[in-house]
Amino acid sequence: FFDYGPVAPYMRYGVVSAAGELTRLSDIALDGPRFPHDMALSEKHVVVMDPPLRVSERAKRAGRWGLELPADTPMRFGVLPHYGRGEDIHWFEAEPCYVYHTINAWEEGDTLVLVGCRVRNPLPPIDPANGIYAVMMANLTMNAELYEWRFDLRTGAVRERTLDDRNTEFPSMNVEQLGRPTRYSYNMRIAPTPTLRFDGVVKYDTTTGETSEHVFGPGRYGSEAPFAPADPSRAQLAAHEDDGYLTSFVHDEGTGRSEVVVLRAQDLAAGPVARVLLPRRVPLGFHACWVPTDRR
Repeated sequence: FFDYGPVAPYMRYGVVSAAGELTRLSDIALDGPRFPHDMALSEKHVVVMDPPLRVSERAKRAGRWGLELPADTPMRFGVLPHYGRGEDIHWFEAEPCYVYHTINAWEEGDTLVLVGCRVRNPLPPIDPANGIYAVMMANLTMNAELYEWRFDLRTGAVRERTLDDRNTEFPSMNVEQLGRPTRYSYNMRIAPTPTLRFDGVVKYDTTTGETSEHVFGPGRYGSEAPFAPADPSRAQLAAHEDDGYLTSFVHDEGTGRSEVVVLRAQDLAAGPVARVLLPRRVPLGFHACWVPTDRR
């Protein structure tokens, strides 16, 4: 895990055992306070982020709190071993951006591959027409794209590319294969609404470039759709990576009803294989997770 704060060294990296014991906590020195949101984990390494999004010194001097995105400031990714310390970190510079959520990371020889959702501008323009809610409304929008970074651990070089330019975020995957090479990601499709809403799910095959999707329907918006393996005993096998289900809380603004929609991960276009009508409304939300019975 990582945490960050307003005072030097600004970031820490830690490891917690399966028994819940803190086994490692190490400082990571940055040159100022940052606002990272996620990290990634491969079989050998962790990836932390030093994004260009930072506290506005001008706002601080005025006695206010605010963020700024200096032009042409690179996005930095820090790679270190699982049980490494801050001094072991290797920094890589990439094109300016922000990353709310990563999907997966894995090694290919001397290369570390990271797949995630890239936001070009995390500080979207403010629309004065929204009055006193203008800043809040701007912060409730997002424009992200599926993206890949390749870090050469030997030379320090970075290669990066867009995998899909549709506006999708809040990804999920078969977490039993976290840290190993994977093909599939299930991203929430962001609706063209004034605030952040998910109107469907997009399945990406990052090996072939093929995609499929399920759209919830007019006036229907869902939550993040976690992956639930159909057979947990085979969930770690590459051949069964997408053998499972996606579940999402979906609210219908027309009827006021909420339900759990269950989709077959191998065939999103076929539509729900089950719909569980709920006795009361579940408000629109972002994150969700699937917890097997034996882990509750």
